[in-house]
Amino acid sequence: LEKLLAEGVDDATRPYFLFQLGLSYTNIDRQKALDIFLQAFKYKMDPAVQYYKWLVIRTGETYQKLDLIAEGYEFLHSHKKGLEDFADYYYTLGFFEYALGNIQKAIECYKTALSSPSCTNELARGDGSHYNLGLLYLACDDLANATSHLEQCLGFKDAKEKLGLVYY
Repeated sequence: LEKLLAEGVDDATRPYFLFQLGLSYTNIDRQKALDIFLQAFKYKMDPAVQYYKWLVIRTGETYQKLDLIAEGYEFLHSHKKGLEDFADYYYTLGFFEYALGNIQKAIECYKTALSSPSCTNELARGDGSHYNLGLLYLACDDLANATSHLEQCLGFKDAKEKLGLVYY
């Protein structure tokens, strides 16, 4: 991919190649992955193109993994267009809201993720959002809602095994 990009790729397909290249670095060098993802946003992209949604989410997740909370939060808010019905967006934004101390906004994000019609991450519309809502309601001393969401979380296939992988 680096060779193809260096040799020249037209501006219409360059963001997609940058997205793929950034993905290849996400587990090797997160800062480099973030830099590559951000390069893609220098080119005009149609938010209706499927990879645009994935690019926004992966960029947000990379900010999260680098513990760049304020920057990731601002990034997600500035790239919301075209993601209004995408559960993954609200699931990712919920993490940032919580990390910034906005518990009620985090709750709203996870609730919106559960009701959003479009998603690529099963955690966003399933056990992950229910688990995170359960923990957030516990933090608010709302035991009825906490219990309800944690029980709903456990109703998903393999939820018990995945709980160790889910964060809020």
